[in-house]
Parts: sequence; structure tokens; C-alpha cells
Amino acid sequence: MSAFLNTYKKWMDALVKVESVVSMSCMAFIIIINGLGIFSRYFLKRPIVWVNELTILIGTWLFYIGIGVLFARKEDITLDLVVNKMPERMRWTTDLAINAIVLIFLLP
Repeated sequence: MSAFLNTYKKWMDALVKVESVVSMSCMAFIIIINGLGIFSRYFLKRPIVWVNELTILIGTWLFYIGIGVLFARKEDITLDLVVNKMPERMRWTTDLAINAIVLIFLLP
């Protein structure tokens, strides 16, 4: 059983690396295509009509793939820069308040 779990972990780690590359590529594609759309609209006076729809489509896939990466890394979507600058007691109080709010919404 241990050999199976080791193989499984190796494949999942490889999948996370692929997902990371795909999510970074999606973000770069969104930035490039929107930049191209802005350039085309304002400088060439010929808007590209499908840029918005493509941005929504790629952004949706970016969201789902990114959530998978965050789950595999056991991370969360937070403002790490702000949270890490807080004193330890304030960080603990903030975590307690957030967990209490989540609990209140999950109870009923």
C-alpha cells in the first residue's frame, strides 16, 4: 500500500506543477489579450469584439485551476502581506473573528 501512496503522491505533485504552469499561462494570456484589445480599441479605432468573452472564459478556468493548486498546497486566499505584518495577538484575534463569522453562517 505504501508503494501505491508514494506513486500517487508523485503523480499529484506533478499535476500541481502542471496546474501551476497552466494557471500562470492563463493569467499571462489574459493580460496580453486585454492589452491587445485596449490597444486595438483606442489606438487603431477597431475594437476586437471577442476579447471580453475570451477573458471571462479563461478567467473562469483560471479560477478553477487556481483553487486546485491552492488546495494541493494547503493554502488559502488571504492577504498574506497584511496578515504577516500584524502582531501575533491581533492575528489570533482576527482568525478567531473570521472563524466565528464562518461558523455563524454555517450553523443554520
